[in-house]
Amino acid sequence: MLWNWRVLGLTCLLGWFPTVSGAASPGVDEHTLALWLFDEPTYPNVILTDAGPHGYDLRLQSAYGEWAVRAEGKGEPPARPLHVDGRYGLLPGKFGRALYVPDPSIARVIWPDNRQRYSSASMLGEVDQVPERLNLGYFDWTIEFWFKAEGAQPIEATVFEVRNEQDYPRGLPMQNALRLEPGRSSFRLVSETTMSTAAANGEPANTFRFELTVPTDADLLNDGSWHHLAFCFSAPDRQLRHFLDGSLQPLPGKGGFLPMIGVLKELTIGTYQQGWLDEYRISDTARYAGGFEPPEVSRAVSGQSRVRSTNPTARRFSSGRTKTWTSRSISVPASTCSSMEPWSNPRPTLRFVHSHR
Repeated sequence: MLWNWRVLGLTCLLGWFPTVSGAASPGVDEHTLALWLFDEPTYPNVILTDAGPHGYDLRLQSAYGEWAVRAEGKGEPPARPLHVDGRYGLLPGKFGRALYVPDPSIARVIWPDNRQRYSSASMLGEVDQVPERLNLGYFDWTIEFWFKAEGAQPIEATVFEVRNEQDYPRGLPMQNALRLEPGRSSFRLVSETTMSTAAANGEPANTFRFELTVPTDADLLNDGSWHHLAFCFSAPDRQLRHFLDGSLQPLPGKGGFLPMIGVLKELTIGTYQQGWLDEYRISDTARYAGGFEPPEVSRAVSGQSRVRSTNPTARRFSSGRTKTWTSRSISVPASTCSSMEPWSNPRPTLRFVHSHR
């Protein structure tokens, strides 16, 4: 009898803390690939925690933090720490804190390597590859976030970018990117790679490139208020849809990211973006087809419980085939995670555009 009361008490205690899987949009569900809320306190090389089920944490690498690791604190740093400067990094935003790093010379968001936050010692082995789930060239996807412009946008900014391995001697790394044009006049989806470089064999470079201009409402984006932006790609009809504050914008042409072959090595968001980012979510489904009420994801997440794997290797296993996620010795059945298979949606027929430089 005493044992039963202890089990009941432990069950209630674990139910009180947000550590067990839950899941319904607009918070975290089975389609959530990553969700960064940016609510951490700012410190050198702060980890940007993924509130989703996979644990795809990013790192906000400041110029000061990079210098501290490289120079081991010797000499003069190129900039003050973000938390000392107080103007950039993770600052009060729309929901709790938000990300504001308008120039990569101040700080930049990166996919973290397998090193400690403050040293160069390898800790986790070869688990520093960007997961294959974030190779968005094969299936439906949605990238969405809240954005608030800060001043002008004189140069192109990067909303999302992933690159594959760079050590192939006859080619440059392929990139899939979503960019914001100067003046916030439109967005641009880009897929590009270059093969047979002149440095390798003296031949002209063969460039494979796809670009898609995505119209938006520049007046709204430039008014200095918070706006919800969503980009939804439907693979069967190869149609990208852009929503601003839940309203569908004029449709661009057909096309999306090209599939990336090889190991994904780099991921970044918000580079050169003159503005604030909050509640940045990537999903493996086209979440919106028509007008919708913009979600407050953090509020939904605060009412949910979720599973986070305690094994970094399992969390970042690139094939996406890990079936059991544990937290505090609580197991989730394989059926719960069956939707995590990255190839569940039909693959579209894709064609490279070939050109010479």
